[in-house]
Amino acid sequence: MKITKFYTSIFLFLLSAILVSCGSGSDTASLDGDNNLPSAAQTGRVSLLITDGPTDEFDQVNVTLESISFISEGDSDDSSSGHETVVFDESEVINLLALENYSDLLSTTLIPVGSYSKIRLHVSQVELVKLDGDGNVLESHIAKLPANGKIDLNPRESFAVTGNGHLIIELDIDANKSIHVVETGNGKVKYNFRPVVFINVLGEEELKLVMLDGVVFEKSETGFLLCDESLLEANDSCFAIEASAQTVTQNDQIEVVIFDSIINGNFVTVLGKAGAANVAALHVVIYADAAEPQNLAVFSGNATSMVDVNNVFTMVTDDDNDLVLPDTSLNVLLTAGARIFDKFGNIVGSEVLKDGIDVDAFGLAVPD
Repeated sequence: MKITKFYTSIFLFLLSAILVSCGSGSDTASLDGDNNLPSAAQTGRVSLLITDGPTDEFDQVNVTLESISFISEGDSDDSSSGHETVVFDESEVINLLALENYSDLLSTTLIPVGSYSKIRLHVSQVELVKLDGDGNVLESHIAKLPANGKIDLNPRESFAVTGNGHLIIELDIDANKSIHVVETGNGKVKYNFRPVVFINVLGEEELKLVMLDGVVFEKSETGFLLCDESLLEANDSCFAIEASAQTVTQNDQIEVVIFDSIINGNFVTVLGKAGAANVAALHVVIYADAAEPQNLAVFSGNATSMVDVNNVFTMVTDDDNDLVLPDTSLNVLLTAGARIFDKFGNIVGSEVLKDGIDVDAFGLAVPD
């Protein structure tokens, strides 16, 4: 049974074939210098994004990612002297189906300069989940992984990390094409996960939205560092956030406040575009308490109406979160400060919201 909730939106981001197109190729950064193997004396910054397209067969595709490495150009796969540079080393479970409309910024780190020809993923598990209308698990399958979870990705061309540069790479995993059904012969099926991944070296004009949570450090008039809440001080793993005249700042009651309301130690959610030097903030939402983020959340689903004269539209959720179950009907109010973005962070008008449009909304859930 569908449950109707009232919901006040802070921002929306949506996917429409009219607004955006999904790239399936690989762009390549130009090489700089003599392309020697990385030198410890020189480093460049690398940011890793991950995104996905939809699949109708499952409600969740939960990938446990253990690490990501870059392999230097010319290194041999099985050579003990091969140079493998780790750029992500933290066990993290990622639901790929939650990343249709924005990218997950996995990490930003400094690595040696040089030319790299391969990206290596270490995946320990892929869980395929089907849910019922109440959010209960109907089926859960552990997919078989190739090569014990060591997955090598080969871009069309090598890519370069340059001294004092910033390389942004998006891994676009096509879950629908990556899941393969195998009949066992006794009426049962099993699943293999052979990932189809597009490697996109991104330019500023094609960056997608990212959404980040964390604690504020080194707040200034124009920005701050966003760090994991477990850190006691900022380090190279923190994300530089830059504010501008386009940045809207709101508190946990979705009231628009000035950017100077943000102070060191605040727990915030940032919606922005990951650029070469920083994340350009479009929205910053300040939580009252990091331990209790109240009723602020992302709701994913499909719009079921256009925006009416009262700035309200309806949607039905297709994913579970801490506040509502799948197949929950929401009334969404676009309040002062609310904006609608496509997946590249471009502001679009409310006229694009219509029945069937895929939409993710971040905002404050208000009890009936």
